[in-house]
Amino acid sequence: MTKKLLLLGAVFLLFTALSRSEQKPAFEPALPQNPSGQVLLPFQPMLDCTSNYKRGDFDEDEIWTILDAGAMINCLFTDPGGRLCLPCIVDLNCDNRPSPVDLVLLLRFIWEPPIFEIKCPN
Repeated sequence: MTKKLLLLGAVFLLFTALSRSEQKPAFEPALPQNPSGQVLLPFQPMLDCTSNYKRGDFDEDEIWTILDAGAMINCLFTDPGGRLCLPCIVDLNCDNRPSPVDLVLLLRFIWEPPIFEIKCPN
């Protein structure tokens, strides 16, 4: 009797696993890609230094948010030189390089936005 129950349980688990592996979501949204084939997340627009940007504003919503801080952390530690890591956006202290000081400034700007726009000399 115990062997029959174990066999029946194993067959049930096998059929359950097989039926779940065949199920696919009804809709799989396609993520946009940039020209080089990298997948863009919804908060990662195609930035360049000629666009109307605000330093430290990676998602171009014209305010500094925690999403911008996450993108800054990505630029500093995970993907330096990546598509989002343009010096004109990452460099908040105008030293011509991304650094942890830029992240500290961005975090400060999130909680205490400055009343001035950051402009670096060319």
